[in-house]
Amino acid sequence: MAETSTEEAIVECSAQQRWPHAAEPACAICGKYGEYICDATGDDVCSLECKHKSLSRHGITQQPPDSTPAVESAELQCPGAFLSKRQIEAIRSELQLDVVGRNIPPPFVEFSDAADIFPEKLLDNVREAGIESPTPVQMQALPLILQGRHVLAAAPPGSGKTAAFLLPLLARIANDSRDTAAARVLVLAGTRELAQQLEVQTKRFAQGLPNIHTALVVGGLPTKPQLYRLRTAAQVMIATPGKLHDLLKDHIKDEEFFSDVLAVVLDEADRIMHKEFEDQVMPILECLPTNTQKLLFSATTNEDLKKIASTLLSDPVTLTVGQANMPSPSVRHTLIWRDEAEKKSLLFLILRDKTHYTPPVLIFVERQQGADFLADAIVKKCNLTACSIHAGLDQPTRSKLVGQFTRGEFPILVSTPLLGRGIDWPQVKLVINFDMPNKIAEFVHQTGRAGRMGLRGTAITFINRKSERLFADLVALLGPTTQLPQSVTAGVTAAARRQHYMTTTTAAATPHTIPGTGGGSRAGGGAAAGVSSSVHPLSPGTQQQQTTKRKSEKVTVDSLLDVLKGVHGTKKKGKY
Repeated sequence: MAETSTEEAIVECSAQQRWPHAAEPACAICGKYGEYICDATGDDVCSLECKHKSLSRHGITQQPPDSTPAVESAELQCPGAFLSKRQIEAIRSELQLDVVGRNIPPPFVEFSDAADIFPEKLLDNVREAGIESPTPVQMQALPLILQGRHVLAAAPPGSGKTAAFLLPLLARIANDSRDTAAARVLVLAGTRELAQQLEVQTKRFAQGLPNIHTALVVGGLPTKPQLYRLRTAAQVMIATPGKLHDLLKDHIKDEEFFSDVLAVVLDEADRIMHKEFEDQVMPILECLPTNTQKLLFSATTNEDLKKIASTLLSDPVTLTVGQANMPSPSVRHTLIWRDEAEKKSLLFLILRDKTHYTPPVLIFVERQQGADFLADAIVKKCNLTACSIHAGLDQPTRSKLVGQFTRGEFPILVSTPLLGRGIDWPQVKLVINFDMPNKIAEFVHQTGRAGRMGLRGTAITFINRKSERLFADLVALLGPTTQLPQSVTAGVTAAARRQHYMTTTTAAATPHTIPGTGGGSRAGGGAAAGVSSSVHPLSPGTQQQQTTKRKSEKVTVDSLLDVLKGVHGTKKKGKY
């Protein structure tokens, strides 16, 4: 890398580098600020991590680092063969990888680190899918799964969890010398749509690999074709628990049916292991060989899941990326207070506004009937094509709608929580929670349909008194997402308390204004630089409040609880 001042530390990892400003060079590897030039390749790079990736991409062999402490502390050598214990710790720290367990292998920094294990065709398929480098969860999950370890993994929505378990399992099947048509991998998914998407992704990664076929087992589709696929050559079985449980009970009597399964994956594990599914999942797991590798993946975890994992998993490794149960860091969040009767008019304003309407748009509502009514209203009031999807539709219709939305055949899809988990739509930039989910975990999942794989996204959520029991949790959740420091404790202005205002916070670097909600202003009163804040009314209030409800106030997210306490009658000292 070109010489830099010895007084200025060289950026070691891509995660430490900022995004480029206008006219600044971009890193040839990750797109961040290309602060340096790699002498050997001529590429603009942002860090030592991307320097090594640039060398690898050009086929240039990197010599092992000098063993002196000075060199080790100055450069973070990323190729796995050269990683020291200190460097492994530095990578995990920078990428916020929290790994708990015994004998944990070092992370893979590049897919080429697994070149001796991954078939060349599998690596080709990864590149053709547009995946150049592993994401943090993939970096640590790949070596763990290849070792056959039991894993409980939690990572934000859109972080690449699906590839994190599919790629190593496909490699294990491909490298297995046994010539068997029996199921080798079982993947359980909570919804039919997620199961169908998992099969599509499995086929993409497995294309061209010999003797790897899939079987999809979901409700709402004919049973006979699914049984035929299961009994022929299906090495990867992807199923919803309810349908597979029914097949085992009514059609599959062979006790050896699962005898060759080497691994089982529970995708969105906290949902699958919920009490309503537990009676279906546990009998399936009891049919598997005792030495089957068990992998539990989700964006959110809870104490119930951890207790179940402690009994299911043998010598497990717990892998957490970032802070557990947090929204995607790529999503900018906006909360807007609107009474039920006012939500539609504001939604129509947003959809008519070219600044905020960035199709395709995914809108979540609570009930099936609400989805149908809202989609019809959008068509009539906004002259935009919108469709609704929910569990009341038959499966062929649901599959058709998902396919059409994926291909961009219509711009707006209104859904119940049916599509809130796991579905990967990289093109979705805007998610609107028309109805606030009744659980914080579902809020995390639904807003995570935007901002996939590091792309930027926006989530707008309408809240009112129906969801007031979740306000404190929302404050705790969105504070870290908007990168407000813990020291920010500025109080709400007296005027804001009197007028019952609530803040909207975003992670954008510029002011953000929703049409019909008042102006946006740079966050003040002690808020962190770079955080935008605009203020929206908590309630209709008095006539005086009505006349000033669109007035902009500077309020920090950390003081939102003070506002809420004021609204709900908690007495405070001093005059308002």
